[in-house]
Amino acid sequence: MDELDLDAIDLKKVTKTKRQECEDLIAEIKKMRAERDAKKEEMAGREMDAAVAPLGDTEVKNARYGTGCVVSCDEHYVTVRFGEVEKKFQFPNAFLQGFLTVSDDSLEGQFKKIREEEDAKHTMKQALDEINREILRSEMKLNSYLK
Repeated sequence: MDELDLDAIDLKKVTKTKRQECEDLIAEIKKMRAERDAKKEEMAGREMDAAVAPLGDTEVKNARYGTGCVVSCDEHYVTVRFGEVEKKFQFPNAFLQGFLTVSDDSLEGQFKKIREEEDAKHTMKQALDEINREILRSEMKLNSYLK
């Protein structure tokens, strides 16, 4: 559903008893849209490069495969050799979700920071979704008055 153009609403068509309620809804929707836009900007500002120090030859552990060595890593996948077997994992999710662990404290700190940032972005996204739902409810209510 497209957003209502609040500035184009003609309240002359609305009964006097509903006019104040419409004006209040319009003000509320404008306020929520401003809040939503501010949150979007904040989220964009928090975008973080998931890159960590180079992982080549880093020793990692996996509960199922044991200890292995990173063979390659790009922005989406990390490949680890466990003995004669190579396994591909999503990067950085394999580290963030605990499927792979590193003993290097500096790398672990970087993954912890990424995990915290991902948690914060998730919380912000939930708040943004709630604001969008509230905007939609208010717009639907306003639409019902305008008919």
